[in-house]
Amino acid sequence: MADLALGTANVALSATVNNVAATTLAKISGVGDLSGGALSYTLNFGTVVQGVNGGSTALSLTNSAFGPADALAGTFNLSALQVGDPFLLGGFNSFDSLAAGSSLAGGLTVGFSGTSLGSFDRIIVLNRLSTNGSGPDLGLAAVELHLHGEVLAVPEPGTYGMMLTGLLVVMLGARRRTARQAA
Repeated sequence: MADLALGTANVALSATVNNVAATTLAKISGVGDLSGGALSYTLNFGTVVQGVNGGSTALSLTNSAFGPADALAGTFNLSALQVGDPFLLGGFNSFDSLAAGSSLAGGLTVGFSGTSLGSFDRIIVLNRLSTNGSGPDLGLAAVELHLHGEVLAVPEPGTYGMMLTGLLVVMLGARRRTARQAA
């Protein structure tokens, strides 16, 4: 079969180039200090005494891309957390279709309990995808959230200091009584 000459014709073509999805983690409320940015954040609860509740922190996870942009999808890797850890998590579930400028519904919460003694450093990894429904999903670098907190034993009073103070009080009381009886 021979080629057929069709002549010339104008074709209107329009396209949209999306920005890649981006991730921002921010503290909304609660205790603890959130620092870092880009691919590494640290949530530090500081030091608490055993038996004292260290409080909790509410975090916002946002697709911070602007303009026409891909949606954000992700899964959290929680394998670094161990049974008995003082970190209590909420909202760390897989998600998809988080539009540009939108935050994860319900947010994320991290609590810190002072039940177990020790210094605790754990990492939560967010594995991310930039998705647009018209092509293959683009794997993005993982974001790490480092959790840190320390639980110390209840401080015990210095027993020798207390014993000496008590002995001095008893001796002063006895001395005053002896002085009153002699007078």
